[in-house]
Amino acid sequence: MSYRRSDGAEGWIGGVLCAFSSFLEGVSRSRMQRDNPLLSIACGQFALSLMQAMFMFYYVKIYLNIFRVPQMWFNIAQTLFMFWNAVNDPLFGYMQDKPGSWMNSRTRTIRSFAPFLVSSFVFMWIPWSEGSSLEGIHLVVSLFLYDAFYSVEKGSLLAEGPEDDSSGASVQKGSVAHMNFASTATELLIPQSILPKGSLRLSLFYGVLTLGPQLLLIFNERVVVKHGAYRILMASYVVSFLSGLLFLFTSNPYLIIVFMFIDSVTVHSAAPLFNIVISDFIDDDVRRHSRKSGLSSLVFSLNALIVKPAQSIAPVLVVYILNGYGYEEYISSKESPAELAEGMRVLLMATPLVLGGLQYFIFKSYSLRNKHVLKPEEEI
Repeated sequence: MSYRRSDGAEGWIGGVLCAFSSFLEGVSRSRMQRDNPLLSIACGQFALSLMQAMFMFYYVKIYLNIFRVPQMWFNIAQTLFMFWNAVNDPLFGYMQDKPGSWMNSRTRTIRSFAPFLVSSFVFMWIPWSEGSSLEGIHLVVSLFLYDAFYSVEKGSLLAEGPEDDSSGASVQKGSVAHMNFASTATELLIPQSILPKGSLRLSLFYGVLTLGPQLLLIFNERVVVKHGAYRILMASYVVSFLSGLLFLFTSNPYLIIVFMFIDSVTVHSAAPLFNIVISDFIDDDVRRHSRKSGLSSLVFSLNALIVKPAQSIAPVLVVYILNGYGYEEYISSKESPAELAEGMRVLLMATPLVLGGLQYFIFKSYSLRNKHVLKPEEEI
């Protein structure tokens, strides 16, 4: 198929670099010590992240542009996936933690489900009947199977890791869903003369968008320790807001490339810190309200209840907005109207502008600024 020739190179190279960033995070912590479990976790995370990068990078574009899933079926699939995505983690978590279950053995679970994970991943890319309702059913089944096996493998892998929050955060995957949006924006806003489709230059650009922010975070670990995850996260929200505001009125492709890198830094560098901030928030809530124990289960459940559905709603919302500018016609004709490029540009800039501003004002009220300098006895 044509998409293998045009899109395959940048997808695989970008995906490998994206996954390699997760591997680097684990290895940087382990310092390559023999018998250090973090090295094994990093290798396992590399494999999982590679598959997840391919999945998140490609599935929307492939099913809409190549398999031509009807819009109605795409919306149905994403809606069903939204509910499944919200319940499968606690469901499989319960099954793995249930006393006496064979899934208590994380290593055995990883070995047993690995073939099913690989099979479900391959199953996703074999079309059933392009352009028909049957392809919509294929999308639903593929999303359910892959996400189920991925959740089990990921949960088992991370459960084998260290129990402290900082080490756990070091093996969290990057926000590769961001790359799906970035690939569409690049295709519509950056001329082929600058980043030719299928070129090594485009592959490296996608790789820099994911690997660069992760390397910045790894090499500036002391900065994070010195200033705290909360301050770094708040700074990223400010940068997101200002970058969206400053670049909103430009259509220069080189400036758009600069903006996409800045936006990628704020997204991919902040994502690993978010769970740390949530943990700090739980500790802060205990002190504020003199609770006997933290509301960790409630907070993380509410976080999952919001975040997981958002992962399914976002592609539907983006496609719906772009369809108003002629995206459906672009898929069939491959000719991008000026209105579509303008709509994509405004959407690209407005997203960090709005979300960065909202996130800053929401988190501004929490007293977590000096959490990183508290003495152990002050945290008890």
